[in-house]
Amino acid sequence: MGKIVIIMSVGSHQTATFGLAKELSKKGHKVTYAGAELGIYEEDLSANAISQGFHYEKLDLFGYTEVFKDSNQLSHAKFLLINLAKNLFEGEILSKFIARTQPDMILLDIHLPIYAIAFYPSGIPLVFLSTELSTDQNSFNPPISSSMIPTSTCDHQLTVEIDNAWAQYLKINKLHPAVKYLVEELSKENDFPIDKYYTEKCIVLFGLKLPELILWPCEFEFNEGISLLPKRYYVGDCVDIDRNEPDMDWSAIDSHQPIIYCSLGTIVDDPFLISFLKRLIIVFGTMSDYQFILSAGKVYDQLNDVVSGYHENIHTFKSVPQMRVLNKACLMITLAGGNSIKEAILMGVPLLCYPFTSDQFGNAARIVYHRLGLRGDIGKDSLESIRNKIKEVIHNGDFTARVNDFIEIFKAYKRNSVALSTLESLAKIQ
Repeated sequence: MGKIVIIMSVGSHQTATFGLAKELSKKGHKVTYAGAELGIYEEDLSANAISQGFHYEKLDLFGYTEVFKDSNQLSHAKFLLINLAKNLFEGEILSKFIARTQPDMILLDIHLPIYAIAFYPSGIPLVFLSTELSTDQNSFNPPISSSMIPTSTCDHQLTVEIDNAWAQYLKINKLHPAVKYLVEELSKENDFPIDKYYTEKCIVLFGLKLPELILWPCEFEFNEGISLLPKRYYVGDCVDIDRNEPDMDWSAIDSHQPIIYCSLGTIVDDPFLISFLKRLIIVFGTMSDYQFILSAGKVYDQLNDVVSGYHENIHTFKSVPQMRVLNKACLMITLAGGNSIKEAILMGVPLLCYPFTSDQFGNAARIVYHRLGLRGDIGKDSLESIRNKIKEVIHNGDFTARVNDFIEIFKAYKRNSVALSTLESLAKIQ
């Protein structure tokens, strides 16, 4: 493969690929990360990649252009779409990027499918990377955004339920006409056979029938038959458990007590989430036999004011070295983001999930289905219910046993170098 460029849209998506990138590097391939300067949560994508020893190239097709003198007349979303269209059709940013990096293969976030159409004339082999479980419309599993847990013992009835869940999702989540028009026009401009490749997906704007690596073990799905979908390859967790992480002050944490770790991911200042975190803090204050480590992100100042001088067993941080904290934890409380789930499992930690948006609902459903932990209702669970769920996950040995089963599944993918061998096979095909 030689020179490989990885383009991801979000910091957490980058992090999910570091294990794969380092495996490629060890095999002698030159890996470069690329994309916008900032992710959608304003995280520094360049710094994130550089912290792991990778070079970063700027490629921002949403970047500012002087389309209108008074851009205040447009919504931010419309302004970004206009910038994207202008940059795509002019092609200068993309052509200069290709000239600088000269990639032999591009690994592209599935959330950037329009980039694949833009790259098509270059003839560079392209493979999608999915940090989510399967996002393709299918009859094996409900949409990853669904809380549904298949329970029917009748194959026909189960297929009907799953198909109905997909029909409902696709009815509500239709491709915006402006985006659809842009996709069609760009496809014409680049001689891309969109009718041949277009496919329906959930979570993602739209899909293309190009090779896709799903950075999960297939066994985590409800129905492993989904691995039969063409050009879809489950390659294991791809987590870099030895990645570089920031330091943390452990001096105030009582090492003689079990640790419960709570992280709600990349939190935007959402009042609903902040309210939930404050409820969690109240629960934590009633459980003095445990040490609670809370990664608070952007709402650190607000939560630290609540905790400060109130509960000695609660420790809030803006960010933590997650792998090291998980290595000491007996439970992780999470919104059920993909990275947190995979990392907790690898560290042998059962989960209590409170899904809030997007694929978190489907991830949490699979946690329950595979007996890796419990899920709660972020809007309805009482303080007593939260406390009872925490205790149940910690004291029910069945959850830890199932986590250990999945550790072996994860190890098997790594032992067999599934991700690397799949990519190398795709490179030969293309």
